[in-house]
Amino acid sequence: MNSKISKQEKKKLIENRSMQILRFLNLRVKNSNIVEQLGIVLRLYKYVVQNIFPEEQVYDGVAESTKQEEYLSNLYKGVMKNPGDQTTNAILFNHLLYMKGFDTHIILARSKNGTPHVANIARIGKEYFFFDTTLERSIYEEQGENPDEMLFCCAALGKEDFNRFYKPVEVLNDDLDKPAVPFPTAMAEESMPRQLVDSVVKLIPDLSIEHNPEFDRFAVEQTGPAITIPFLKKSKSRPEDRERERED
Repeated sequence: MNSKISKQEKKKLIENRSMQILRFLNLRVKNSNIVEQLGIVLRLYKYVVQNIFPEEQVYDGVAESTKQEEYLSNLYKGVMKNPGDQTTNAILFNHLLYMKGFDTHIILARSKNGTPHVANIARIGKEYFFFDTTLERSIYEEQGENPDEMLFCCAALGKEDFNRFYKPVEVLNDDLDKPAVPFPTAMAEESMPRQLVDSVVKLIPDLSIEHNPEFDRFAVEQTGPAITIPFLKKSKSRPEDRERERED
């Protein structure tokens, strides 16, 4: 895929592929039930962790000159054939969460030796939890990529547990031209109970699109109003905003 793609074409491809992914995952409508919210988030999380294609390069033919163009390019790569680097992992997960109506942010962190790292936070119930698809993927690969034995040890973490891996630094601003912002005050101190996470994980099937040939039948050709993309948005416009407003 080496031909140049316009910004509008790229947005349309992102939209169509995003809707295809969500249809494939067969997710519930987000509601106030914390266990059901956790189930949606973990299903999206597993999709990102399982569907990595480092050998398949997706190129849009456009040289990024702004932060917004760079973000759009990474999102395009992520939804089409995610190469699996921490940036596209975090952007893709953030985008899919946003599409399902979750409050979600990309966060910047550092390892103990100072290496920069990118992960996510998402609000489940009244608190925000840490999610690290990149670290989860490395563990998944070490375990032989068996979907039935995924540990989900880097999902729904509180401050204390996430700090064992990385030190949180700041939250990426929704306006990419502005400085990063502090973490929300409602950050969870403790992780979601391990027993609860494990019980939800057991209900999630293998989500690798390579193992699910029916993925292609969920392809869509959107003709309605374009979705809003996080970090490129001026106002909210996503599939579940109306449900979310009713919930709040």
